[in-house]
Amino acid sequence: MRRKALSVYVLALALGGCTHAKKNEMIEAAFDCTGGARLSVTFDNKTGVAVVRTQTGGMHVLIHTISGSGYSYEAEGRKLRGKGREAIWTDASAAPLTCQERGN
Repeated sequence: MRRKALSVYVLALALGGCTHAKKNEMIEAAFDCTGGARLSVTFDNKTGVAVVRTQTGGMHVLIHTISGSGYSYEAEGRKLRGKGREAIWTDASAAPLTCQERGN
């Protein structure tokens, strides 16, 4: 799984990001969260993967899951769920964080 995660991350870096994406493109987003935490997320709409990078240096590859509305990604006890400019980041080792996307 670690090799697959690294491959997805390298793909994300190679393709770059954009602020407005079609279904087969990538989106880069930055979030400010409760407690001063920050997240940087690359959404790859083509593969259904979100790469979440934390300010502490963590990098987590999450897989798209079904949601009623908005978006939802999960893997290994971590979840990123959101709608519009708001998101909830859940890491199994800490309390969920409420996040707001930073403006461009």
